[in-house]
Amino acid sequence: MFDFCNGCPIINECGYRQDKMKHLQDFFCPIRDILEIHQKDANIPARYKEVSLSSNISFRVNLKGFSDDLLNFVDERGDNLLISGASLSGKTMLGCAILNQYIIKKMRKLKGKTLVYEYPLALYQDFSVLCDLLRYDKKEEQVTELMNNVMNTPLLLLDGIDLVNVSQFVTEQANMLLNYRFNNKLSTILISTESFKDCLSKFKCNALEKLVKCSRQIIL
Repeated sequence: MFDFCNGCPIINECGYRQDKMKHLQDFFCPIRDILEIHQKDANIPARYKEVSLSSNISFRVNLKGFSDDLLNFVDERGDNLLISGASLSGKTMLGCAILNQYIIKKMRKLKGKTLVYEYPLALYQDFSVLCDLLRYDKKEEQVTELMNNVMNTPLLLLDGIDLVNVSQFVTEQANMLLNYRFNNKLSTILISTESFKDCLSKFKCNALEKLVKCSRQIIL
């Protein structure tokens, strides 16, 4: 086993650990390569690619023992999660930790084998950036592909839901997106600096109201 295997999230399931490992150069690992591809497709910010629910002490304190259940909550059950709190409270870090753990969990089930998929396993998206792209570049091929991914990824993290300038266009886009995902049992994590009660008064969005009523909420 090479030194770079230490700390690998799928070390116990890796198909390259024994006989196959001796045929590899010590600067290359196909398993890590696959993980990095999934994280790139998920658009996870570089700052948060290494965070996890188990390794961050503040998560274990704030989540009060149900961090393991969070992954099952958005995975097997296909439910939604609302995270709110003050600036710099760790909202985005927590959301990205869930995305990372979700990707790793799917890789463990495959025991390190390459996964062929139509949409990213998980996806991080800044809501303001998404609305701007849809408003000004909607006909661009890349934007169409992005919107397909946002609509259909098994686990979506929408960051800064409260930071967008609210308009009829934004409300319509939020309604369409959230309603589609809710009806198709696709898990969504929403992140807001404001309380979701305040978000509802700002948005007047039926789909958001539906999510708020039936989703788990975490306040950091």
